[in-house]
Amino acid sequence: MGYAPKTKSGHSMYDMSSMLQKSIRRCDFNHAGYAANELYWSYGKYLWKRLLVISAEDCFGIITKEIVGLKMADDITNEGRKGEDKDPIFVAKAITLLCTARKNRDACYFACNYMCIDRLIDPDSIEHVDLNSCHLDDGEIPDWVFDIHTLKGRQNGKTDLDMTIDEQKALTPLQVSLFDNEGWEPYYQQERKKGSFSEKEWFDIERFIADARNRKVDETIEAFENIGVLEALTKACCNGIGRTVEERRALDEAYKLLKSQTIIKDHEGKGEEICAKALNVLQAIFSERNNTYH
Repeated sequence: MGYAPKTKSGHSMYDMSSMLQKSIRRCDFNHAGYAANELYWSYGKYLWKRLLVISAEDCFGIITKEIVGLKMADDITNEGRKGEDKDPIFVAKAITLLCTARKNRDACYFACNYMCIDRLIDPDSIEHVDLNSCHLDDGEIPDWVFDIHTLKGRQNGKTDLDMTIDEQKALTPLQVSLFDNEGWEPYYQQERKKGSFSEKEWFDIERFIADARNRKVDETIEAFENIGVLEALTKACCNGIGRTVEERRALDEAYKLLKSQTIIKDHEGKGEEICAKALNVLQAIFSERNNTYH
């Protein structure tokens, strides 16, 4: 008979390994956790190797280094420990990261399709960059090089706001992120106190900030009209569109109330008041949508 290693509950180690990877691929915490619990205590080294493979095969970005770091932390913390005396917290963190990571199969596709053993390519057909042939178009440095951080850029009137807008648009390929549509208000307010901007520059910056705020309000209005109050409050809280601390607090309280689906009377009769206050805030913001938003 061949080697048939078993886990603590009598499962095939290979079946649990398969469950681990396929569960992570599906962001299925329950089955991923079960498989990890079966493997960690007796097959810890194998489990970590499997997690490293998963991080490369299934996950977008540079998450593998996080798994390496957690493996090192596991080694340090559990040195000298055996069996169930070990602390599984680092494996748990690794699996949580892998489950929630964005997924793709690019690395696996690349390995299977571009690294075939019997695949031969004519060296002359391989694309590469010949550094000696790289050149400036018409012998000129592109205009986009000269932003506010260069002397020529400043002489040409380039501003801090120009850089914020132009360099965001220039990102290629763009990875959509959390702050792509932000107005950079805290930064610009801080720089204004230093006297960094002319009146003309500050006028343009205010308009940029207002446009960013209005985009957030538009998202909230769309959620309110097309989906519902909870989704509108979610957008409002995530985007921080309340104009004052009091308004943001009102939106946040209502969001937490609706999100938890807590019965109004459990808030000592204040639930209805909380929701009404939040709706009033939303309606006031919506009504001011086309005004300068301060």
